[in-house]
Amino acid sequence: MKLKNTYVLSITALLIIIFAFIFTSCTAKVTQEDAAADEETQSGDALPGGEEEYPEDTEEIPEEPSKPEFVGKLTGLETTEELSNIRPVAIMINNIKVATPQQGISQADVIYEVLAEGGITRLLCLFTDYATLPETGSIRSSRDYYIDLSDAHDAIYVHCGGSPAAYETLSARKTENMDGISFNTPFYRNEWRKKNMGMEHSMMTTGDLLVKGIEQKGYRTTSDADQPLKFAENDAPIGGEAAAKMTLKYSYYATSVFKYDDEKKVYMKEQYGAPHIDSNNNEQLSFKNVLVLFCGHSGVLDSSGRIAVYFTGEGEGYYMSDGEYKKIKWTKQSRTSPYTLYEEDGSTELVLNPGKSYIGVAPTGSDVSFEA
Repeated sequence: MKLKNTYVLSITALLIIIFAFIFTSCTAKVTQEDAAADEETQSGDALPGGEEEYPEDTEEIPEEPSKPEFVGKLTGLETTEELSNIRPVAIMINNIKVATPQQGISQADVIYEVLAEGGITRLLCLFTDYATLPETGSIRSSRDYYIDLSDAHDAIYVHCGGSPAAYETLSARKTENMDGISFNTPFYRNEWRKKNMGMEHSMMTTGDLLVKGIEQKGYRTTSDADQPLKFAENDAPIGGEAAAKMTLKYSYYATSVFKYDDEKKVYMKEQYGAPHIDSNNNEQLSFKNVLVLFCGHSGVLDSSGRIAVYFTGEGEGYYMSDGEYKKIKWTKQSRTSPYTLYEEDGSTELVLNPGKSYIGVAPTGSDVSFEA
């Protein structure tokens, strides 16, 4: 009996060993098959049983554009801390045909074009980095409504002479300005222009001279004033109609044309039937944003043919950028208050694409046409 029990125990132990060996082998095989299946799945091959493939996810998630630490008040573009706080300079620039091409104006951040007398226009050019300007001009006399535009940007106003109404406005507001008639430091005559274009089309300045004049006057050189132009952080479609070309007729004499450069994503300006050129660098004026603001204009007020421009109250206009245009509105409570731009609904504030801007202040009812 004892031998029999020993035999049974031996048989049982043997069976246990055999079973354990079989179990271990099967487990190892299953583990190897699972590992192989995982490897096939990760490599993008078909899974066992004809299941759908799982391709590798190689697409990179684009990084969001980083927000610039400092941006220019007149452009919304990235700049230095110093230039983000600087007070701009606004220079009255001659725009009659005989005085073209002008110099230095391609470096302006914002250019206003407004009628003066006789159907001609003048330009009010705003510069942030004015200290680096090369020879710039020619500089012409002031009209009171140009002072309103300069003051809206808290700019130092630069001109050579002015109408009686302009001098009254400068005196009443104590607008910080530099006048080529009474203050010589920042101004000089370009002799070539004087000889070939005439005395009245020869007054010039440079960045170095502007800095000296501002220092001599003791004017404030930084500004934290709110600006009328508001900018988005990044370039984006404006949600308008196609506009590859815009023609704005100010008068029988002055017409400005803008043609879209799809590669550069800017509008190139033309006038007098040719590109509007800065002769310092032979560059054609270009703008990311083109705005037209319609307002009332008077007829002739005096023997010199001067007019009045009523850029107060509210009005309509157009905004053009990135090959599109749309209708907008503006409000300005008084001559001394800033103006605000709105979407067509009149309540949503207009936000511009970052870049340089052209702003045409044109008579209500002016001939404006767009081409797609």
